[in-house]
Amino acid sequence: MRTISKCVVLGLILAFFVVEVGAASNMREADELFDKGTFQEALEVYESIFKESTDDDARWRAFFRVCESLAHLFRYGEAGQKLISTPVPLDMPYRVRILILKAEILRNFLTQYSYHQRKDVIEEEEKDIFRLTPDEIQADIMRSYVELWKLREELLEMDLREEGYFLDIEDTDFGMYPTLYDYLILSWTDFLLTQETRRLGGKAIRPDAELLLAERVERLVHLEDPPALLAAQLMEEASYEKRRNRLEATERWKIRRLLLPLKHYGLFDLKALVDDRTGI
Repeated sequence: MRTISKCVVLGLILAFFVVEVGAASNMREADELFDKGTFQEALEVYESIFKESTDDDARWRAFFRVCESLAHLFRYGEAGQKLISTPVPLDMPYRVRILILKAEILRNFLTQYSYHQRKDVIEEEEKDIFRLTPDEIQADIMRSYVELWKLREELLEMDLREEGYFLDIEDTDFGMYPTLYDYLILSWTDFLLTQETRRLGGKAIRPDAELLLAERVERLVHLEDPPALLAAQLMEEASYEKRRNRLEATERWKIRRLLLPLKHYGLFDLKALVDDRTGI
């Protein structure tokens, strides 16, 4: 009986080993197809790995590439559907990677399909991305960024140079963006200054431009503030984290914050600046 039990255990171990070796081989095959630009073929292999592998690293790496492959095929609806229907992993580092991907895929989906989306909210248990309103999707994007903000300490420890599998970093200025935290600030502030302000239209409050020209923005990050002001707060916060690998980045984030009223003058109230100049 003991001998039989040992044989069963050995058989299970061997089967597990064979499955994982096969998954690693499939991952290499899928990555080669992806790198060649044959995204449909890569997609099929990545999908099988995500469904069949028992290794969390392989599964989430494959899931990331499933969504990326769909995006390369301009199937943003399918990619977005997978991201809103698949629970985000709880463990690092894939939690932050999937959240970043979710925010950016949904942003691309809005760009492609916003004019074809319904305007009225429909209460459904299972969400179909094509039946969501632009406001609902923008709220989901914002929730993803807020979740990432909660993990900012972890993001500060993630070197952007090591994220080449997940992000296109070939032409990245690592002086400005040394960590995944800096990438978050870049992506989030771009969302706030473009898509979120367009969504609000005339309802968007224009902050006083003078607030941004001070040595520092006194108000800390407040998520309920108008998009343009929140973007300034995030840039200011990024200028405080003076870690050894971010010394250049901190100074450049401060400069970028100071230049906001110049580069995005339509989002700020410039009256006080005009009055000051008139009074000279």
